[in-house]
Amino acid sequence: MSHMSCPLALIACLTLGTVVFAASTPVPRLPALHWEPRSDWISVKAQGAAGDGVADDTGAIQEAFDQIKRGVTIYFPPGTYRVTKTLIVDSPDKKSALYGVLVVGHGRDTRLVWDGNEGGTFLREEGMGYSRWVGLELDGAGKAAVGAHHYSNYTFETVHRKQHMAFRNFTKYGVYADPQDKFAMAETSFENCLFEKCGTGVSFVQFNDYDETFDGCEFRDCGTGIECRHGNFYARNCHFEGSTVVDMLSQPEHGCTVRRCTSLGSNQFLRQANAVATMVVEGCAVAGWKDPAGALSFSGAPALVFDCNFSDPPAGAKCAINVQSREQKLLHSQNTVAGDIPLFNVETQEWANVRLYEIPAGERKGVVLAPTQQFLTDQVAIPGQVFDAKRDFGAKADNATDDAAAIQAAIDAARAAGKGAVAYVPAGEYAVKQTLKLSGGGYYFGGAGMLSTRLHWQGAEDGVTIAVEDPDRLTIEHLDLQKKSGIDVLQTGTGKPSQVTYDGLFVSRPNAEPYGGGICLQGLDEQATVRIPCAAGLLRFTDCARATILVPLSYYGALIVEGKDRARGGLTGILSRFSGGPYNVLVRDNHSLVMSDYYSESSGNIFLFEGGPDDPPGRITIQGAKLHLRDELATNVLETRGYAGQVVLGPDQFNAPKSGGVKLEGERPLDVVLAGCCFYHVLLRPQVTGNAHLYLLGDLAVAVKDLVPADAPNLYADSLPPEKLPLLAGALDDLRRLGEADLRVNHPGVVQE
Repeated sequence: MSHMSCPLALIACLTLGTVVFAASTPVPRLPALHWEPRSDWISVKAQGAAGDGVADDTGAIQEAFDQIKRGVTIYFPPGTYRVTKTLIVDSPDKKSALYGVLVVGHGRDTRLVWDGNEGGTFLREEGMGYSRWVGLELDGAGKAAVGAHHYSNYTFETVHRKQHMAFRNFTKYGVYADPQDKFAMAETSFENCLFEKCGTGVSFVQFNDYDETFDGCEFRDCGTGIECRHGNFYARNCHFEGSTVVDMLSQPEHGCTVRRCTSLGSNQFLRQANAVATMVVEGCAVAGWKDPAGALSFSGAPALVFDCNFSDPPAGAKCAINVQSREQKLLHSQNTVAGDIPLFNVETQEWANVRLYEIPAGERKGVVLAPTQQFLTDQVAIPGQVFDAKRDFGAKADNATDDAAAIQAAIDAARAAGKGAVAYVPAGEYAVKQTLKLSGGGYYFGGAGMLSTRLHWQGAEDGVTIAVEDPDRLTIEHLDLQKKSGIDVLQTGTGKPSQVTYDGLFVSRPNAEPYGGGICLQGLDEQATVRIPCAAGLLRFTDCARATILVPLSYYGALIVEGKDRARGGLTGILSRFSGGPYNVLVRDNHSLVMSDYYSESSGNIFLFEGGPDDPPGRITIQGAKLHLRDELATNVLETRGYAGQVVLGPDQFNAPKSGGVKLEGERPLDVVLAGCCFYHVLLRPQVTGNAHLYLLGDLAVAVKDLVPADAPNLYADSLPPEKLPLLAGALDDLRRLGEADLRVNHPGVVQE
């Protein structure tokens, strides 16, 4: 049963206008992942593990883990593995960064069960960048205190994914990022993971524990689901149930978001408190919370809440949303409460120094979910029959011999076989001197992972490593492709329907002209859908404004959206993205873009939006966690050159003294709104010329007294006139459309009411 779509008996009954929900929903299951083992996988059973639930498998598993280094895959066949001592994952020389690792099991059919001391730690892991843990269930049996203990001495963990994992029955933490870490747990994603009966599901409590993404997860019968102190996180499409303390404790350093999440029978849904970190809550459904003070509480930086529904409040409930700070600025739109309680505890729109800003309804309704909706799915497509480029077709992997023909032969064999077959390139270094060509569908082409399977282009300087044409249900995954010129992956449109997924690709990541390499899409029309679940490096979309392009996770390099084709109307949507360096996001030719969770640091410039006199007007909506310019590189956070239409930026955090540069120029009409932003020790430095206009609404300045002269006008005061409020309604419509597409494409089993 995909996404645990709830039977009607569980969903709701209506009595005198009050919605009453069932006390609990079904316990979800991980998917069963029926892998065909790959030639380069190291099986723990080959090291002597029995997996019968009786023998002590600790020593054999540790022997396998001791072989971990870059490019190594540790494989757990189906079974129940009894563990009696802490398993250690560490760098081979105990001092070097640990990158490019895969640990893989069969989902619900691979269980590791603790049978050691009370209060023990199941797994202690050195951070692993550009790595994955896939398809394991860790069960603490109510005895172990910690499931996965992140304690990194050498590796700044980044682009790390935990997928189809379960953490059950840990008395303290399912996943714990140690506050004494020398290197942080950053840019980590939890995808389709279950946290059940843990004191806290996931805890990260130090600075630099940034950009934690939770997508399609379930937190069930925990004390706290997500605990964030000092870091920041994005939770979307997650279900919380029965949290005795709070679903999400948010005391972050940078902005956070909670989108399309549901909560049933928890004490409280969200507790947000920080003077400088913004928060967005979108399209959530909360029912049966226990705390009479409110389902949500806010104290500190600006926040935005829209399209949320609150039902079945506790006896004596005072409100759904508790504003605790007398300086709070809160934007809101289209929220509803079922029950005889107010939405806010604030009696008027202006109370003390509290400001509530109501954004009018837009043209879209937005996602409407039942609080019983679960997202974790037990149905996941994985590759089938394996065609191995090295084992079956003679690739040498010596980074000298041209392996293009062998790899192409594997691709052709997988395409001919179809039915989910995979052309697999084992971990290694491969010279490629001819373009690899992919078309058709029903198959996969992939490797062992980022920094593991590396294809080194050695052909013409401006060549293309992988060319994709007319893909139909094609997936390209877990490869390392990097070059200084030419293109890493090129997909071109021919007018035929196409659907392709690029997952786990590490491509070139330039931040300056000529922007070579990368994943490049060209000329895709309304019949094209492109999913990029995870990629690191340059993304370049040219004349693809009619297509649907969704990017759930993206790291590093520039994002470029461009093209002179006037036919538009599709969706270019980015969910979570992290980047730095010179211009991070370039939108040319007046294209449109929506980004829901964007983080930038140590940048020289961040946004550059350009347009010409004949380009149709565009609309850009961006919300994020942090906009940080590096002092010695600092120019502008936002710069426009002839862009026409509207740009809405925020809620977001402007961070570092020189991060306030906003330069708008052009003769065509342009409205730019900074809404719900926190200027944290930042001097806003606007330069507005021509027919451009800059407006502010609901923004907050913190620690700026030493930057702004005492007699200067208030640079951060509200300036958006009432007649311009529809600009914000349009921005929320962009986010609604992105949310609808996210559920439709990435979570197709979810039921929208």
